[in-house]
Amino acid sequence: MLFVFGFASFDTYNLFKNGETDMTSGEYFVSAFLACLFLVCFFSLIMVAIKYRKSIMILNVFYGLNILLFFGAFLINEFDNLKEVSFSDRLIMLALICIPGCLIFLINKFKQKEINYENIDEIGKLE
Repeated sequence: MLFVFGFASFDTYNLFKNGETDMTSGEYFVSAFLACLFLVCFFSLIMVAIKYRKSIMILNVFYGLNILLFFGAFLINEFDNLKEVSFSDRLIMLALICIPGCLIFLINKFKQKEINYENIDEIGKLE
């Protein structure tokens, strides 16, 4: 994901640098959003690598922003009257929305919980 968002950010930067096309405010917003996703992905990779305890929260933010990006793209494609969106494209977009949602669920379900030492004195005793 880091390479995908890094390449997308670099590609939109090259579009702005060339200045051949008229850029809309929506395209500026998307490029800033892609750069933000790249930075959050970079920080989450570092946090997971050093096993920081808040890395679960950063991954949740990253996948939540991914869902927001894909959902926004889905809504733009649905309400764009200029082109027809095929059923298979709609299914692909819905799958791209569901995959980060499943990853959020799996990350939060299997995160390491703190060890509970309440009954440590009872270990090894016969009743």
